[in-house]
Amino acid sequence: MQAQGSLSRRAFLGAMALGGAAAAMGAAGCSPKSEAPASPTPSQDKPDVNAAAEPTAAPAATSNDWLGTEPATPDTFAEEMDVDVVVVGLGWAGVCATRAACEEGASVVVFEKGENFGLTSKNAHAFGSKLWLEHYPESEKYWDRTAIINAVMKGCLNRNSDAIMSKWLNTNGEAFDWFFGAALENPEVVFTSSAEGNKLPKDATGIKETSWPYPANYNPLEEYWPCFPGTACVAPNATPFFEANIAKAEQAAGDKLRIMRFTPAIKLLHDNGHVTGVIAQDADGNFYKATARKGVVLATGDFFSNLAMVNAFLSRRFDEDGIKNIYSVMDAQGNQCNVGDGHRMGAWAGAMMQLDGCNMTHAIGGGTYTVGTLPALVLNKRGQRFMNEDIQGQQFTERLYEQKDKTVFQLYDASFFDHMDDMPYGHGKHPEVKFETVQKEAEEGKLLTSDTIEGLVDQMDIDKDAALASIKRYNELCAKGDDEDYGKVSKRMIGLTTPPFFCDTYIGDGSMKGVGNLVTMSGLESDEECHVYNENLDVIPGLYAAGNVQGNRFSVVYPEVLQGHSIAMAMTFGYIAGKNAAAGK
Repeated sequence: MQAQGSLSRRAFLGAMALGGAAAAMGAAGCSPKSEAPASPTPSQDKPDVNAAAEPTAAPAATSNDWLGTEPATPDTFAEEMDVDVVVVGLGWAGVCATRAACEEGASVVVFEKGENFGLTSKNAHAFGSKLWLEHYPESEKYWDRTAIINAVMKGCLNRNSDAIMSKWLNTNGEAFDWFFGAALENPEVVFTSSAEGNKLPKDATGIKETSWPYPANYNPLEEYWPCFPGTACVAPNATPFFEANIAKAEQAAGDKLRIMRFTPAIKLLHDNGHVTGVIAQDADGNFYKATARKGVVLATGDFFSNLAMVNAFLSRRFDEDGIKNIYSVMDAQGNQCNVGDGHRMGAWAGAMMQLDGCNMTHAIGGGTYTVGTLPALVLNKRGQRFMNEDIQGQQFTERLYEQKDKTVFQLYDASFFDHMDDMPYGHGKHPEVKFETVQKEAEEGKLLTSDTIEGLVDQMDIDKDAALASIKRYNELCAKGDDEDYGKVSKRMIGLTTPPFFCDTYIGDGSMKGVGNLVTMSGLESDEECHVYNENLDVIPGLYAAGNVQGNRFSVVYPEVLQGHSIAMAMTFGYIAGKNAAAGK
């Protein structure tokens, strides 16, 4: 094992390339059974959990050091606990790990950095679920395991783990039915279906497919960048589903389960290459020691609010203005919780970071997002068409970030809406949009519009002559039915010929007004059983990882072959990690 607080070769090289301020320590969790202090109001008078009181806690990482120094072990504790399993974090992965461990008979303590559950998304993919197919039987004909695994691996340039993907495909249906089945025991929770028009009643708690039916002529098995159906969108958010699963954990464990909110983990206890427990600190500065007889599950989420880590481990570089994100869980001081706590604690214990990580960044706020990322003509500020627009939402965003001023213009005309049956399905795509809706939004000033192409371009912050030349070229290619420039399929080559003409503007400024940054997906080197590896690629006994702190699930670019794939993996591997930790497996 490397010396405590030292940098591995990989970590050192990553740290040397950084810029920006790193965030400090902690890790996530919350619960109705919390025994930690009640929610304090954020205040300068409260102790800073992220930089625990001297002399026992380390300072925050500096601008050129994402890792920082591991805190010393405190001399005294407000309480010492001896349990089977410690879970750090209560998002999708942590909730599942907690319930799974409890149902295996383990005694469990959970440390949560925030007050509430870690709610980063409300979409989870249902591949393999019997429950799903009862409601959306049409999905099954598209669930081609071979096509899915190969599409995901291709999208990640085969730098993610085949074994993790295979394990997920084999286990997801079981985990999905287990997790969502808990909430569906409540008769007030609605699971709508394609037969019911895929509609949830207003203000209902329930589940539906994000977008159904498919565009009439869409078949993912014939697409270069396919997207497969089966995405459960939960309403109003995941909280009722988390609560149902925690209730199941409490039912199984009784007083053997304890959840402590506003009590972030600050350090893993580790000895001679083994992880043996966790040290945490509450909002009043009190330290807690939890010894884990069987295992510690890190489910601490991502690091999008830690600029040093972002620029060390993601393929896409960001500046301080570019990493504003929509993650909403806060600690007791009102600071965002997604700062890589679990990654740093794991590294201090000898774990190795996955280098080829990726981020989830969606063009969710550009203009009105009326047609979303449907393959309309896209130009940059130089007036150039620069890509095949028939790609998934994450890829759309990646290309946007490469353009001048991180700005692109999406152009389409009235005839575009006559081709919705030929449109693709996928993240951020709106093939159900009606021409009348677009007209209304244009009238309200949410979209640029004109009855002439030149009049539309005059309203855009763009090189006019180049833009007009690009539109002319695009119209010629559409008339031929052959995209000689970038290879877009002919059925989606729809020229700008029929007024009125529309323009939506996307700006990658990192905010909800432009491109929304959700989470990072670069974690600790791991395997399909949630084991964590050191720099020699040996398993670190006693340590498991699930969710966005688990590495090797995705790489380079989030492929969006399955909407809700990341959350489904967090759920499934939380389920696996909890079981394995409880068994010491």
